[in-house]
Amino acid sequence: LWSTPSLCDGWTVANVAAHLTHSTIAMPRMLLEAARSGFRFNALVHRLAVTDARPPAQIAADLRGIVGSRRHPPGTTVLVQGAGGGVATALIALGSAAGARVWVTSRHPDRAARTVELGADEVFESGARLPERVDAVMETVGAATWQHSIRSLRPGGTLVLSGATSGRSAETELNRVYFLQLRILGSTMGTREELVRLLRFCERTGVRPVVDRVLPLTEARDGFAALERGEVFGKVVFTVDQDVRQEMS
Repeated sequence: LWSTPSLCDGWTVANVAAHLTHSTIAMPRMLLEAARSGFRFNALVHRLAVTDARPPAQIAADLRGIVGSRRHPPGTTVLVQGAGGGVATALIALGSAAGARVWVTSRHPDRAARTVELGADEVFESGARLPERVDAVMETVGAATWQHSIRSLRPGGTLVLSGATSGRSAETELNRVYFLQLRILGSTMGTREELVRLLRFCERTGVRPVVDRVLPLTEARDGFAALERGEVFGKVVFTVDQDVRQEMS
């Protein structure tokens, strides 16, 4: 997915939707829902809603629901597995802004330091024993961290799964799940209403997406190679110039 190069602060959602071609994604229809309320946002929030390679609207809604629920009040401890990914970096910032105590795991010291800047309260080595069990785990890594995620939850805790970058098959200690009454929630994408709430939350709190680099679509191979090598912190955004957009329309 790509950004629209001529956007500027103060554009309404309707302006953005009208500027995008139908060949991009289905997101403009969602944006029009927000436009009906006169919602305005700047180009950075547009980047979160439109150019983020995987908009975390649904998992963000789950996170806010967990932190704000009677089951998990503000101050809830949330573990985000795998610092550096686009969804993980968004969740760190969103969780901190929502009032959660955010813990993060990482294999890379440089990434660990950057997560603190985003709002992480503590950073641990991947797979490390935590000082206490957490209320919720946000899982996007998959097989490599699955057992650690399950074992890190307190009784009655919640695991939200929205990705499996390290593998989609993993053993689960079923007795731990039912004895501790754990909840496992699958999550992907979201509804129009959740997108609108996410944008408003970002506007109110100042949360912005982390974009590692912006590349023209002609250099997409380099962007994906950087992702595969694990060099990226945040998202890779591809832009499409006017000539390419005309060819696609």
